[in-house]
Amino acid sequence: TYYYVNKYGLSKLDEGRQIKVINGLAYVSEDYPLPADFDPGVDKTARRAFETMRQDMNRFGLDIKIASDYRGYELEKRMYEVNEVDSQKPGTNEHQLGCAFDFFTEGSKYNDKFEKTSTYEWLADNAYKYGFIERYPKGKENKTKKKASPWHFRFVGVEKAKNIYENDLTLEEYLKIN
Repeated sequence: TYYYVNKYGLSKLDEGRQIKVINGLAYVSEDYPLPADFDPGVDKTARRAFETMRQDMNRFGLDIKIASDYRGYELEKRMYEVNEVDSQKPGTNEHQLGCAFDFFTEGSKYNDKFEKTSTYEWLADNAYKYGFIERYPKGKENKTKKKASPWHFRFVGVEKAKNIYENDLTLEEYLKIN
């Protein structure tokens, strides 16, 4: 909580505009939306972790690209209005937190082909070592309340990601939400 309160000045938000923070992680959903003026940009720690992971993947001959990372409220609103893939009601998408990334490889952008790639297989086995979790895994839709999105990963930090990975949890299960 300390990190988010200080970095984003959350303690200064009006009571009705507080951001849900559990166990040091900001959580966003329809029930816990972000204020329209919440504008952190891409989380620098998450971006550095991605760059390290990408370099390690390259050593294995794997290529990974980012289809989407941080999206502000207005961009999310425009995307939602035209029904873009992976868009959600403005204020409810964790891309607006700056720590969510949509990954792809050639020909696998926002489709089921991604989970059949060696890149996805590597991510599924190793992303937690860099602090990332697969946010909406297949078979856990009843926990996340979202359809499976194998391309969508969220940075939560290495310690939390390791715990989530080793216990086969969703973020909701880890945070005890629902």
